[in-house]
Amino acid sequence: MSIETFRSSRCFPEIVAGRECQPPAEATRLPRPMPPTRHGFHTAPSTSGIGLRAIALAWMAAFFTLAGAQAQVQPVWTDEAFDQWVFQQDRNVAGARQRLDSQLALRIEELDRACQLTDAQKEKLQLSGKGDMRRFFDRYDMVKKKFQRVKNDQQKMREIWQDISPLQISLEAGLFHEDSLLGKSLVHTLTAEQFKRYDAVIRERRAARHRAAIEMTVAILEQKIPLRDDQRRDLTGLLAKQTKLGRRLGQYEHFLIMIQLDRVPEEKLKPLFDPMQWKVVKQQVHGIERMEPFLRQCGEWPDTDDEADKADPGPPTKRR
Repeated sequence: MSIETFRSSRCFPEIVAGRECQPPAEATRLPRPMPPTRHGFHTAPSTSGIGLRAIALAWMAAFFTLAGAQAQVQPVWTDEAFDQWVFQQDRNVAGARQRLDSQLALRIEELDRACQLTDAQKEKLQLSGKGDMRRFFDRYDMVKKKFQRVKNDQQKMREIWQDISPLQISLEAGLFHEDSLLGKSLVHTLTAEQFKRYDAVIRERRAARHRAAIEMTVAILEQKIPLRDDQRRDLTGLLAKQTKLGRRLGQYEHFLIMIQLDRVPEEKLKPLFDPMQWKVVKQQVHGIERMEPFLRQCGEWPDTDDEADKADPGPPTKRR
């Protein structure tokens, strides 16, 4: 995704975070709103990840703006519409549960390949993962009850999106991350030898994701400023030293790298480019820091300056 797409389309943090459910002035390419039906919005075309949620956000923002000018339009929000906003590609609770069950099974299979789990360990991790799912659906139930209380109040429906958006973010980021019940249970479930193998796999994966995010960032820059081989090599090396991923891996890592690129000391970064290229680089990173609150909300921001370098909680304590 290019930086222009980020600035002008649906992944602007103001829209994603649902602060006011109003598109920013720059968002000139948002999809035109589809008229609501008696039962809510028409279904969005099938896309994935942030696109689905952003399209729904854009439709809602556009509709609420239209509704302010045409007060006589009083849509009827249904529980089915609420579920479609929350679950996007899954459409409903049953679909979401099925997908989460599959993700949990794959996560445990992945751990089994790395650590050769016993049946008792698999059962314990399964229970922890189910606990993560239960916590999510408890949050969903609370927001849905609030929605049912305010769904006939157009003004309060503006506010409900601030509660819906975190649910969507949780689903997109994945429930079974390092800070989940399942992730935290590993230190008490795996043996020291198993944890060592697991830690090696995680570190290798983080290194590969870091390289991929850097390569994507360089490719985005090259859409505007073609680089010589030596420039590309030096920029990649500098970013490898000056940037890091958050403790939790996710789908917006290249934005994190781009923000950190903007914060590289000028005396280190500027010499890599000629004057015209440097001007374009500054234009490309301008405003990218506005993604930081959203990345923090997704859990993809390093907790502290050195937190990303301490991703593992250490070997498990010796059990009796």
